Amino acid sequence: MHLKFSRLGTLVPARPQRPALPDLVLAGGALSLAAAVLFVFAAPVLLGLRQAVTETAIRGNAATVQLAVESWAAANQGTYPHDVHAVLPWLPRSRPPANPVTRRPLEFRAEPGDLTYRCRDDGTGYVIEAWAPDAAGLPRLLLRLEGRTPPPAHAGF
Repeated sequence: MHLKFSRLGTLVPARPQRPALPDLVLAGGALSLAAAVLFVFAAPVLLGLRQAVTETAIRGNAATVQLAVESWAAANQGTYPHDVHAVLPWLPRSRPPANPVTRRPLEFRAEPGDLTYRCRDDGTGYVIEAWAPDAAGLPRLLLRLEGRTPPPAHAGF
């Protein structure tokens, strides 16, 4: 702390001087460099985190649709629906969940963020496939869920 004499002859703290313009320019450049280095190292982490969140949402949508399909089968003597739209009443708010990539409702197509559903011809099994975007934005298989009606149990006496 710098001190100076006042008009009355007492010591008082001196006002700090403004930094020189070259010092301000140097400090601004150092802050800009630090921000750029932080961005370079943080960007891949943020992209990886975004991908993980998207994939988790896609998996959650697949589990939600699977629960609706299994609930529908429980109410229909163990047969699965041939059309996935038949399970809409079993889904929250009676509509498909949102695609985390497009933010629109699922369309049940092999597109990034969407799901596909196939039922066996005899209604005894199904396959749900979840599709995530790859590095180029094209669909890649993320998850495959399968279900089938167990064979009838035989009573053995």
